[in-house]
Amino acid sequence: MTNQQKTASIMAKYRAIVLFCISLFALIVALFAFPPAAAAEGIFASGTGSSQDPFIINTQEQFKAFRNSVNQGTSYEGEIIVLGADIALDEPSWTPIGTGTRKSSTVSGTSTPFKGVFNGKGHTISGLSITKTQTPNYAIGLFGVLDGAVVENLVLQNVNIDVAASDLAGGLAGLMLDGAEISNVEVSGTVTAGGGVGGICGRLIESGTISGCVNNATVRATGSTGNVGGIVGAAYYTRLDAEMHITNCVNNGETSGQEAVGGIVGLSAATVSLCTNTAPVTGSTYSIGGIVGEQRNYGNISECNNSAEITNTSQTGYGTGGIVGWIRYNGAKTAYLANKSVVVFNNNNSGVIKGGTGAGGIAGVIYDSATVTGNENTAPHISDSNFAGGIVGDLQESGDAGLPAVIKLGVIVDNNVSTTPIDAISGADKAQFAYNNNPLVFTVKNNGIAWVAQVGTTRFATLAGATDFAAATIQGTEQAPAVIQLIADAVNQPTVSLARPTFIALDLAGHSVQFADNPAFDIEDGTYTITGDGHVLSTDDKIDSLIVVDETQSADHPAAHFVLTGGTYKQDVEPYVGEGYTEVVVPQSADGATYMVTKATPDDSGDKPTTPDKPSTPDTPVVPGTDTPSTNPSDKPDKPETPSNPGTDTPATPSTPDNQPGTTPASPSEEGVGSHGVDAQSANSSSPKAQTTSSTSTHNGKVVQTGDVSAVSIGVCIVLIAGSVIALKVSRKKASLHK
Repeated sequence: MTNQQKTASIMAKYRAIVLFCISLFALIVALFAFPPAAAAEGIFASGTGSSQDPFIINTQEQFKAFRNSVNQGTSYEGEIIVLGADIALDEPSWTPIGTGTRKSSTVSGTSTPFKGVFNGKGHTISGLSITKTQTPNYAIGLFGVLDGAVVENLVLQNVNIDVAASDLAGGLAGLMLDGAEISNVEVSGTVTAGGGVGGICGRLIESGTISGCVNNATVRATGSTGNVGGIVGAAYYTRLDAEMHITNCVNNGETSGQEAVGGIVGLSAATVSLCTNTAPVTGSTYSIGGIVGEQRNYGNISECNNSAEITNTSQTGYGTGGIVGWIRYNGAKTAYLANKSVVVFNNNNSGVIKGGTGAGGIAGVIYDSATVTGNENTAPHISDSNFAGGIVGDLQESGDAGLPAVIKLGVIVDNNVSTTPIDAISGADKAQFAYNNNPLVFTVKNNGIAWVAQVGTTRFATLAGATDFAAATIQGTEQAPAVIQLIADAVNQPTVSLARPTFIALDLAGHSVQFADNPAFDIEDGTYTITGDGHVLSTDDKIDSLIVVDETQSADHPAAHFVLTGGTYKQDVEPYVGEGYTEVVVPQSADGATYMVTKATPDDSGDKPTTPDKPSTPDTPVVPGTDTPSTNPSDKPDKPETPSNPGTDTPATPSTPDNQPGTTPASPSEEGVGSHGVDAQSANSSSPKAQTTSSTSTHNGKVVQTGDVSAVSIGVCIVLIAGSVIALKVSRKKASLHK
C-alpha cells in the first residue's frame, strides 16, 4: 500500500469515529435537554413546578400520586402545585400528604414533610375522612406536616376526622413549623381528636402564620389533654428570632374540650389579631376563652370580637373570659426562649360569660403581668362562683419564683368600657370593671360605662384618661393645642389632672360632663382650655369643687392656667374666663348650671347696650314758614347696632369616632398535653402508588420515567449512528482494495 493509500484509509477511519462521537453526543443531549412529559403524565396534568408553569392537578388520581411522591421523600421545596379542578376523595381513611410525627418542638427523622407551595385556586376538596392514626403525635389532616410550606386558597367540605387517640389533628394540617403559612382556607364538617385539635391546624410551633381562614366545622377534644381551638389547637413554644401570627380568621363552629379551649386558639404564645368567634365555646376545667383559651408567656390579642356564649362547666375551673380565659407565664425556660408581658387591646365581647373561678367580660384571670386597654364588654350577664368583673374577673400575683426575668410584676387595666351592670355580675368577689386582689401591685383606672371622649381616632372611657393620653403623646402649643372632644355625655368622672407644660383644649361639642370627684380639674402645670357648648358639673357650687390651679411661679415652674371660652357651670367662674369672652347668668337648669361663658358683646361687658335717647322734635317757629326743620334722613341719629345674642353660637358637631372591632389549681403539663416520643412509620406501606408503564428514577425531586425520550430525537440519533457504521465499513473496504 502506498503512503497515499494509507493516509486515505486513516482519514476515513477518523471521519467514521468523529461521526460516531457526534451521534453519541446527540443522544445524550436528547436524554437530558428534552425531558419527557412523563413526570407530568405520571403525577400531574402538566407543568414544570415553576411560578410561570406550576404543576397542575385535575383528578383524584393525580392528587393521590402527588401525595405518594411526597410521602416517598419528594418535598417539592421551591416548587408550586396548583389545583385545577374540584376533587372528591374516596379513601375511607386518608393518608396525609407529608407524613410525620411530632417530637417536642420538631419532627422525627423518619418524617417526610411537604415544603412546597400548594395553591387551591379556590377549588373544593370534599370527602376527607380520617379515622385512624399510628401514634398520638402522628400528624393528622389533609396535609400531615407543613415544614416552611405554603397552603392557600382552598375549600374543604364534608370533612370527617374522628381519631380519639390523636393529640395532633387539624382539618387542613396536623402540624406547622419553620415559618409555614396557611391562608384563605375554609373547612366544614367535624374534626374530633383526643387533644391538640383545630378546625384548620392541630399545632403551630414557634413560627408561622395562619391568616384569612374560616372554620365552620364542629371541633372537639375528647381527651384530658385539651388544647382545642376553632382555628388551631395550640400555637406555642417561642424562640428569639421568630413569631407566630393568627390574623383575620373567623370561627363559626362549636368548640369544646376540657382545658385550654378557645374560639380561635386553645393554647397560645402567638399574636392573635382581627379574629372573630360566633359559636359557643365550652370547657370543663380551666382556660376557656372566646378567642384564646390560655395566653402563655408571649404575644398580644388585639381587635378581636366574640359574640358567643363562653361556658366553664366546672365551678372550680380557673379563667373564663369573653376574649381570653387565663394569662400567665409558666412555660419552661427551654421551651419559651422569648417572653414578654401580654397586651390585650381593642377587643369586643358581647357574649354571656359563665365561669368557674375567675370570669370576666374580656379576661377571666390574669397572673402577674399584662396590659388590658381599649376593650369593650357588653355582655348581658357574667356569672362565677368566686371572682367576677366586667373587664377582668381576677388579678392575682402567682408568687412564682420562676417568672421570666423580662416579665415585670404589674397588671394595668386602663381605659376599658363595660356596660354590664354591677347587679348583672354575680360572684362572691366582684367588681364593675376588675376585681383587684393586690391594689399595691396592680392598677385599675379610667374605665367607664361608655366611650365619652376622643383624641384623634382614639376613644376614651373617661375625660381623665383622654387628658393623660393627650398630654403624654401630643406636644400641644398655644396656637395648636392638643384637642379632646366629648363624644357623649359623661357621668361619674374622676378628677382630670394636668402636670405637664403643654396646652390642651377640651371641646364640649354639645355634651355635658359630670364629675364624681373633687375637684373636677387639678391643673399643676400647662394650660387647660374648655370651649364649646355643654354643662360642666362638679360636686357643688363652690369654685374649689370645680378647679384647683397651681398659680405659683418660679424660674423652674411657670404658673398653670385654666381658661374658659365656653360651657355652663354651677359656679361663678369669672376669674377664669378667657380674653374676648364673658360670663352671663342664665336661668338655672335642673342640674344647677347657671353661669355661661360666651363671646363678649361689643362693649366687652356682656350687658345689653343702652338704647340711645330718641332725638327731640324741633321747636315750631314763631312765624309759620320761616325756619322749617330739616327732614333729611342723614340728619337723624344713627340706629344702634343690635347686640349679639349670648350663647347662640352653634357648637361644632363632633366627628363620629372610629368603630372599634370589636382583653392555684394543678398546672397542666408544659405543652398542655402528654409528651409522646414514639416515631411513626415514614409512610403507610399500603398507600396506593402512582401507576406507570416504564421504569422510573428520581431527578430534581420529581419522578421521571426513563422510557419516554422523544421518538424524533432517538430516530435522528439512530440514523447518525448507522451512517457512521456504514462509513466505517466503506473506508475499510477501500483500504483493502488498495492493498
